[in-house]
Amino acid sequence: MYLCIYLLLTYEHLQMRKTAQHSDNNFVRYWILVVFNEVRNEFDKVLNKNELTKRISSVLGSNDPIARALTLRMLAAMSTILSERIDLQHKIETSLWSCVDDVEREASISAIEQICARSKRFANHILPEMQKLVHD
Repeated sequence: MYLCIYLLLTYEHLQMRKTAQHSDNNFVRYWILVVFNEVRNEFDKVLNKNELTKRISSVLGSNDPIARALTLRMLAAMSTILSERIDLQHKIETSLWSCVDDVEREASISAIEQICARSKRFANHILPEMQKLVHD
């Protein structure tokens, strides 16, 4: 029974990821974010976490700051499975330093906050950098 639920969760998350990755519509991304926030405690039950994160993180290379901000908020919702993903932590950190839009900056800070709550190593790395940002 539980295996069927996990398989269904994995399939549905992958379908939402495909939609988020290939959609040019931020409205669709917004509703996917709403669903991700509703199931944020269930991401650790997904079987194929790498595929899940790969599909969503590709949007961080977009030219659309709203799409990047929504993606960062999706990654924040997935923080339970990103606590040890150094590659994605680096992408989130890079987005903080390179963003020019306030909405994207707030989304980056939210994602960093959620991951720091679960990863001491990332917190030890990023918090001194954030302090420099605040003091400068």
